[in-house]
Amino acid sequence: MKKLLLVCAIFIGAASLAFSKEIIPEYYVMERLLIPIENSKTYKYVGLEEIEKFKELKAIQVDKNVLKGLGTSENPFYMKSSNGEVEAVRVGDYIVSPLNLSSVYFISKDNFEKNYRDINAPEVSIETEEVSTMTEKVDTSEVDEANNRINTVEN
Repeated sequence: MKKLLLVCAIFIGAASLAFSKEIIPEYYVMERLLIPIENSKTYKYVGLEEIEKFKELKAIQVDKNVLKGLGTSENPFYMKSSNGEVEAVRVGDYIVSPLNLSSVYFISKDNFEKNYRDINAPEVSIETEEVSTMTEKVDTSEVDEANNRINTVEN
């Protein structure tokens, strides 16, 4: 009986590791990406649908540098918004914030490129190159928590 319980415990532990997903809270995403978002371009909504929020916003595209900044290599990673919803954010999607940088959200790549334009070039469609996934994990020895950055060496 003890052997059966041990086998079940090992199976349950392995299954939970295999099917677990890291959920990153909105405030952590905001904390880690605030400076890149603040320094990013401003975009204007040009879609046909009437919207109240996000007529103008700041945005950065999720790529390997954003994943590195968040300390993950998962694609997709899961972001939990302040209202408790958990959504999958994929490489290529956009992390966006209102101009006052009060919160962060994500907009899918296709939706963003269809409905937003750079405020300085509103007639030019946004078309981004395919963004490759990051295969390696962040080396924790490269993380400089005191200065809120990751030290990397170019090869």
